[in-house]
Amino acid sequence: MPGRLNIVLLSLAGMVLAQGSVDFARGQGPSELVRGQGPSELVRGSSSQADRRVPVAAPRPPALDAEVIRHEPAKGLLAFKAGNQAGLAVGDLFWVVSDSEVRGWGTVFLVTAGESVGRLVGPIAGVTESDRVVVARADGWGAWRDRLPEGVTLRGRLERLPPGRHTAWLDLGQRVGMRVGDRLLVRRNNIPLARGVVTLLQDDCALAALQPVVGNALSEAGDSVELWPAPAERALGRVNSTVLDVQPDRLGRLITLVGAVEDGLMPGRLVDLYRDGGYVGVAEVVEVSDPLSVAQMIESASAQVPEVGDRAVMRSGSEPPLRPLLAAVFKVDSEDYCLVAAGEGDGIRVGEVLRVRRSSPEDPARLQDVAELTVQTVKVDHCGADVRMLSDTRLMVWDFAERVTPPWSRWLPLGVVRHIEEAGRWALADVDPRTPLSRGDVVRWEGTFAAGHPVGPERPYPGASVVMHVMKDQILLFVPHGWGDTRQLARARVEVRVTPR
Repeated sequence: MPGRLNIVLLSLAGMVLAQGSVDFARGQGPSELVRGQGPSELVRGSSSQADRRVPVAAPRPPALDAEVIRHEPAKGLLAFKAGNQAGLAVGDLFWVVSDSEVRGWGTVFLVTAGESVGRLVGPIAGVTESDRVVVARADGWGAWRDRLPEGVTLRGRLERLPPGRHTAWLDLGQRVGMRVGDRLLVRRNNIPLARGVVTLLQDDCALAALQPVVGNALSEAGDSVELWPAPAERALGRVNSTVLDVQPDRLGRLITLVGAVEDGLMPGRLVDLYRDGGYVGVAEVVEVSDPLSVAQMIESASAQVPEVGDRAVMRSGSEPPLRPLLAAVFKVDSEDYCLVAAGEGDGIRVGEVLRVRRSSPEDPARLQDVAELTVQTVKVDHCGADVRMLSDTRLMVWDFAERVTPPWSRWLPLGVVRHIEEAGRWALADVDPRTPLSRGDVVRWEGTFAAGHPVGPERPYPGASVVMHVMKDQILLFVPHGWGDTRQLARARVEVRVTPR
């Protein structure tokens, strides 16, 4: 039966060059069109349906495998057996892969019900029958936003603002998981300027109402914007805020934080402060208002004086179920007793066991157990614990103690990124072949940090990726829009979540 094929021709930069349609005879698909005609010969007339997609229930797998039908090196085209019935559409990204390497990549520019044609970015050697195509569908990533790991959130930019600066368009939309009512934080040079809430949503952009949180600067195009609190932090009952002001007080310095009750801040909660990756101290939230709140430093459990710009992480609290907890050891009375900056407000109980871990001197990315702490006394904001050393080193002030029961998932080093394609938002990372990995695993990138540094939520995680293909000793990673700046992937360490059995 004859049919009609709708076509959109794109430049490598994604610009639409032409739209049209072509009639084809019974049995003729994209592979025959590739063999018989060049792109310029395919266009005839116009059509607005070239990018039609068949709806697919979400969430769905991040990628699909397809069989190569035909490769035309001279034209830079590749036909493969997967079409809009599988959810593919014009503009989708694909890779030609084998068991040991990524041989090429490109974008889809022609789709029928069961077949597609992609334009390769750069020449590749002859494709063999053992090679296959991995396709990342552009749609469907919105259902993945709640899988973003701790320390990572959706991040974008403000694009357009009216003269009053009370609203703004941002480059994050429904495709990446934004929802009407989502709360946002606008930053410049990492300092918060405004809170926001999404009021209107489209596929690739959103309109937000803005509320300034500082009096000496207004939001403008190019400022960074992020989903706030981050999905993983909200699930854990935590809030990642910033210190905007510090005032002296006889009971302890008062710090002004961004956020209110609707953002998750609550009176009585403890807040840990960090600066440049180092521990500053702990404070208690004493006043919550809109858009700013106030916390009071607990000077005896603090290592430094707080400053404007310090990162503030509000803890989860004592409400069941118990959540992961990291708290500083702020006093070591003897070799077998210490004080920890966690108490009743964190759900600490007598007899609870905490574990102290520290990065290994040989490999800073790997953590080693240092001590086991058994809680003996509990106060409102701290506890006392017996110390049992697990290594030859000594327990130190400002080590971090963490809750170990029930056993929580851990993020462990996986490998190092060695190749980046910024235009395609993908990368290759070298990994230990013994590491169990599969397509769809979410990994995060880790910033550098010093050997011997105590582990805590201060470690930088600028983004996350999804494993699209696993090879012998490397993995193909894709960075969905909003999951991070691919320029920060260069030589980055990659971590994977390991769940205790």
